[in-house]
Amino acid sequence: MDTLDTLANAAAAYFRSQRGFDRLFSLFIKKYQTLGRLAGKVTLTRPSPEEAQSLAAFFRMNYDNKPSITISFAQFAEALEQTRFAGANIITILNAYAQTPVITNQESKTLADTARDKFFARLISKYGNQPCRTWLTAVRHKAPGTRRAQAAYEQGAPENQSLFTITLNALSQLPDSYERLPLFAGRITGNPHALDADTPAGRLFLEALKLISHKRCRPDHGQPSLRSPAEEEAELLYSFHLLRDDLQNFVTCSGLTAFKTFTTGSRELVYWREAWLAGAVLNIPLRELVNLSHIVPAGPQASSPSASRKNVYIVENAGIFSTIIDYFTANSLPLPPLLCTHGNFKLASWAAIDRLTAGNCTLYYSGDFDPEGLLMADRLLSRYPNQVKLWRYSLDDYFTCLKEAGETVEITASRLKKLNSVTSPALADIVQALRSAKRAGYQETLVNELIQDLSS
Repeated sequence: MDTLDTLANAAAAYFRSQRGFDRLFSLFIKKYQTLGRLAGKVTLTRPSPEEAQSLAAFFRMNYDNKPSITISFAQFAEALEQTRFAGANIITILNAYAQTPVITNQESKTLADTARDKFFARLISKYGNQPCRTWLTAVRHKAPGTRRAQAAYEQGAPENQSLFTITLNALSQLPDSYERLPLFAGRITGNPHALDADTPAGRLFLEALKLISHKRCRPDHGQPSLRSPAEEEAELLYSFHLLRDDLQNFVTCSGLTAFKTFTTGSRELVYWREAWLAGAVLNIPLRELVNLSHIVPAGPQASSPSASRKNVYIVENAGIFSTIIDYFTANSLPLPPLLCTHGNFKLASWAAIDRLTAGNCTLYYSGDFDPEGLLMADRLLSRYPNQVKLWRYSLDDYFTCLKEAGETVEITASRLKKLNSVTSPALADIVQALRSAKRAGYQETLVNELIQDLSS
């Protein structure tokens, strides 16, 4: 250590021993960190008697009864030269006073950016598959949709290291066939609950999947959701072959039969056909749906998905579904190919519809004439533009509903705003009419027409 460093250390020891300098040096350090150089002034407001006395002795000024004291770096340097510490480097004094190197904010940012780049470069080199690279690149550049990842990184090691490792291990081993989330989590981490939605790793994993899903430009991206957060998460996981709840999530159907792929080829599942022959409806949980290759209308003609197009009808209202089934049962007619989603499309709904489209079916959808109903129809049309047709869902049908419904409650302005997100040209006239009338039309008014269509 040279003489000047020794002198600076002695000066720092002196100033540390005088409590009246504490605030001054704290302000000096902050000013230097902000400006990156020894310049500018600092102000001590409401100085204590001890501060006024210490500063008066050093700067040879009278600070008695002053409401504030303003001192510049230049004043400090000049006063320092009048002491036994003359020639000492002020930055060295600040470092010794702080007992750690004082770095500027810009230097601190540069160091942080370098450390961040090294952190993510190392992870990208280790996890090279596309999902990992997509997510890591977005996080590295602080892209939208990476808020939790940014927070996880800022927590610092080892916490962020652990969360990133769990998430990346999961992204690098996403299943090719459907797997239940607890089993997947257990396989990846040894803990079946590690990726639960209420854990830090689970929340980070979901955020990563959402970003990757958006990068894939899913058809319904950007539309307002009628689903609960849990349903949205379940559908997101499903799109990556992960299942959270595969029993309580179900659809109800009639007049359909299903096929499953075995090592020897595709084979019809007998219980679906037996239900149709017995005139019974089926509640099919997601657990069963994900194992199917395709679904088609039941009957002698049911065969491979390459056969001619087959019509299947979809309603969301359980009461409408049961009323239609009652008619066919009362008249001893074979049950029609009909699917009930029980309200807004849930994961089981999409799983069933995916397999109907795989079966080369044309889907006819009927729903309510209200903002929520139109959003459902719009989402279905956008997701399957070549295989979905509207069923009793025209402008004339809407006016029929209004005419026969009698007095109805006016749709609120907040609900009408949802119509701004309906983009399908096939629904444009109904959107305009609904905005004008501000009244909803419901399927129950058209149930006889629905039955007539199915029985003709």
